[in-house]
Amino acid sequence: AFTFLDYQEAAHRYGRMGGFAALKSLIDQLRGEAGADNSILLDGGDLWQGSGLANAMQGADMVDAANLLGIEVMTGHWEFTYGEKILRQNLERFKGEFIAQNVFLTEDAAFDNAPAFDSASGRVFKPAVIKEVGGHRIGNIGQAMPYVPVAHPKRFTPNWTFGIRDADLQKVVDGLHRQDKVDAVVLLSHNGMDVDLKLASRVTGIDVVLGGHTHDAVPQPIT
Repeated sequence: AFTFLDYQEAAHRYGRMGGFAALKSLIDQLRGEAGADNSILLDGGDLWQGSGLANAMQGADMVDAANLLGIEVMTGHWEFTYGEKILRQNLERFKGEFIAQNVFLTEDAAFDNAPAFDSASGRVFKPAVIKEVGGHRIGNIGQAMPYVPVAHPKRFTPNWTFGIRDADLQKVVDGLHRQDKVDAVVLLSHNGMDVDLKLASRVTGIDVVLGGHTHDAVPQPIT
């Protein structure tokens, strides 16, 4: 809404804006209005990196902030830049669930029995989680940033391979509908808007895509 050119004017006009304290107040207000067990708080990634303190603490401070917000489910992008060891340490601190259907072990890592959520498929993280919301079963699928080894040095995640993996995604969606009998499927994505729109045209059974990565405002849902 504003550029740095009117930063001082906007500061005098609006006072303090944003920050986790304001976000926490808004989230608590919305969840209070919805009523107990009628909401779920999701995060699309890029939460645990980006400040000097986060860099110094390797994201641990932001994990604590995420816990204070009450985030229940998240996927990732810049979280991967800390490397596997630190990421796993942060995931142990995180009180919610980290999901990503599109991250798999490389062939060499699988041969060496590197840790994975599902060693048979080589999937590194839990692909989806079901949450009871307002008496309904909501299947939430994680779609991490598919281009992590391209956007960042490969040495950050040498044992993992990413990608859009629409065929794998379709299998997860089908399983949620057929085996788990969910009432709706949400794709929690860090693809970016363009990829999300294309993916939604190729994969059936997704009811809502909650997208991250794209920083442009989206004033209304796209159907």
